[in-house]
Amino acid sequence: MRNLENLLGTFHHMVRAAILTAHEASIKAASGYWKQGQTEKGEEKGDPNVGSHAIVTKTDVGAQDWILENLHMQFPHAYFITEEKPRKKSSSGYRIITDKSLTYPILDNKIYGVDPLDGTSTFNSDLYEWSVSIGLRDEKGVHVGGGISAADVRGGLLAFGERGKGVFVQEGRYPPLPTKVRKCNVKGSMVYIGPDIFFLRQFSRFLNKFSGEVRTTNCNGSCALGLALVAAGKIDAFVQPVQCPWDWFAGYPLVEEAGGKFIFYHYGDRKNQRTSTIPTIIENPDILSYSSERRNVAIIAGQTDLVDWLFEQLQRYWIKMEQFELVERFFNALGNPDDELKIRKAFAEMKL
Repeated sequence: MRNLENLLGTFHHMVRAAILTAHEASIKAASGYWKQGQTEKGEEKGDPNVGSHAIVTKTDVGAQDWILENLHMQFPHAYFITEEKPRKKSSSGYRIITDKSLTYPILDNKIYGVDPLDGTSTFNSDLYEWSVSIGLRDEKGVHVGGGISAADVRGGLLAFGERGKGVFVQEGRYPPLPTKVRKCNVKGSMVYIGPDIFFLRQFSRFLNKFSGEVRTTNCNGSCALGLALVAAGKIDAFVQPVQCPWDWFAGYPLVEEAGGKFIFYHYGDRKNQRTSTIPTIIENPDILSYSSERRNVAIIAGQTDLVDWLFEQLQRYWIKMEQFELVERFFNALGNPDDELKIRKAFAEMKL
């Protein structure tokens, strides 16, 4: 820890606090600190995007309360964007941004984005794909830096950094080392996806097509951990459909500072969450990207050329998926099974 603290002595004090707080919270979570010796099933959140996939446990709530109390005590004027609703009575003094208070005057402050436990389902099953992440955004809208800690990965993995200071990775008891997004070509690349992709049919042909071109495709249950692995040079790209701001708040500056590219995109009516249009790039996170109630922005992060290629593939096969859905509706309107088989064969030959 001494080497870590010495290195962090050169960091902005609010970024340093984010990194150390995320790291300690992750260690506490791994030890069962907030479980109190109990086995939990977790409560379903009722998230319209992912259904029963999203659950909340005592560790989610306990870790967030502990993080907010820790950071608020050091920086009482800081604002927070958080995943869980604070449940401690003392939390009334925290400056938590909700959709009702989401305005540019509010965003013109120092803001911590906090994910107290990303990957709750895997954590609750005693698996390793989970993390704690905290990032800092300054008054000018710059995501300055942050830390992502995964206590159950490689003896304890901590990815952290700050713009202009570099990105570092600490694994287990080894001292932190500087890291960069690794160089690769498409055929030799390892691309991870988030499980939320499986909830959207529009991604299915894209997933099938690009998986046949890269070396390895895999899935990671924690968005923040996936971004940490990109910044650490352990995987080459990470693809996610629409996410909440705390999912990418810490990983965004780490990937860019490590020499990678971070694309924000959307694919529909962002106020009503319809998925009717093809993926479109958002140059920078806008006010809708910070909504705590609606998932309004999707991401692709990784090696620059690979990220560009993946987004091109996504646009290409997203359009074909839209065509496929029109075909499906046409088939469903048919009354003669023989005609349906003939038309399906014709469409297959057209490679739609």
